[in-house]
Amino acid sequence: MDLKIRTSGAMDKRISLPPNALLEIEEALNTPLFGGYAVGVTLNDMLTVALYDAGRVWCWRRRMKDSLRYIYQRFHQPAFSSNDFSQYKDRILFTWLFDVPHLKALVLPIVENYGHDDYVVTSPFASIKTQVPDNSIVILWDELPKVDMKAWRKEFDRCLLTWRHRLNQVLEKHSVPPYVTKFLLSRLQVQTQRLMAASQFLDEIKPKVVVTEFDRNAHSSCLMLAARKRNIPTVTMVHGAALKSHPSYGAAPILADYVCCWGARHKNVFIELGVNPEQLVITGCQAVTRKLVVKQDIARLKIGLPADKPVVLLATSPIKLEYRKKYTWVFCTAMSNLPEMSAIVRLHPAENMAEYKDLIDEFPKVRFLPNNAMSKEESLAAADVVVSHESGFGTDALLRGKLTVILDVLNIPMNIGKEMVELAGCPCVKESGELESVIRQISVDVNFRNELHAKAEQYVLQYCNSYGQGAVRNVCRLIDHAIDHSERKPT
Repeated sequence: MDLKIRTSGAMDKRISLPPNALLEIEEALNTPLFGGYAVGVTLNDMLTVALYDAGRVWCWRRRMKDSLRYIYQRFHQPAFSSNDFSQYKDRILFTWLFDVPHLKALVLPIVENYGHDDYVVTSPFASIKTQVPDNSIVILWDELPKVDMKAWRKEFDRCLLTWRHRLNQVLEKHSVPPYVTKFLLSRLQVQTQRLMAASQFLDEIKPKVVVTEFDRNAHSSCLMLAARKRNIPTVTMVHGAALKSHPSYGAAPILADYVCCWGARHKNVFIELGVNPEQLVITGCQAVTRKLVVKQDIARLKIGLPADKPVVLLATSPIKLEYRKKYTWVFCTAMSNLPEMSAIVRLHPAENMAEYKDLIDEFPKVRFLPNNAMSKEESLAAADVVVSHESGFGTDALLRGKLTVILDVLNIPMNIGKEMVELAGCPCVKESGELESVIRQISVDVNFRNELHAKAEQYVLQYCNSYGQGAVRNVCRLIDHAIDHSERKPT
């Protein structure tokens, strides 16, 4: 049986489904079409968080709120506006989905390559307005055109019985409790309203092209679907590690016409996911750099580490708490036997220090740091070796010339970690004694270190082939190509 339900007391029930089940849920919601759109993909974010990562607690209070929210959303007018955006016709439309540093490094260099009259930026967050060049136009999602709620209810109700029936069939097949149907339909109410607003928005501004960081995001997927129906070209940038859909979820099917792949590795992954190779263009990535702009001694001084002791850093990832604590315990146990080295545990942004209190008390010689204590650049600069179970931080370490060790102690399938072992030659350890031995060998054996660096470099060349302004030029050339080869419906 595919379903995994974890219960820690009556109030903590979580559900994790395999990728094939989530894709079946998407497909169930693609029939009938809502206003001519197959809308299942718009739930990608919610399915990932709630039913793949098991990030939602299905307690009775949550289930009651789902029922009330379903009724409320049926009649509540979303916070869309009546603004006239027709003055911004025939520009490039960029999305800026989250106000976080790595997306700023992805979007801003591309935006800055164009004049402020050449583009419009749309975002869910008002803070983006302070980050774009002067005189740039930023349109927030709650400023998009108002939805005709009567027309929306009529179309939603036309589809509802079939959607509910098809959803119940899929969920029953995978032994998922029926209350999940109400939750998904509640989220679909929001997404179909966004889709109607996005459709009206595109009809007003008639963009030359839509460029997004991630085409399956809750917001951008609505723009992608609406643009596709209007034959407006679309480009998606790869915002992070691209993995095969099994056992990961969310990378495909691609909605955009073109994908900006960082290197041959990304392109090959998407081809294996069934994406047409003609859609895949290797551009490099402007948000990726191989240079460390922070000096090692300064980074260590920031958190009070001695400058002359090697530093080993564990980068955590937001999987189930018991898994995180298990591999963190293994790391701390190994490093406690290496007093000649400094040990750091850098938490993922989604984690908090309180979750690790017992390990902090048990291993006082290991420094636990919240994510905001040091930037990624400072953390990489401080470290000599990075240890990771399943974190893109390990790939960032290889890009900066730092060695990475994969900690495979959970007996569960790995995605990023597996790739780094098989393709980048990273050592893989399965218990604390092995980790201690590998760290010690890296420290004292020059030939071993050189061998690991050589394998890592081969991987890096496949991972990303252009950086900084070189990648900016490549992405902009692809955007211009998409515009030049557009088959937009006449305006």
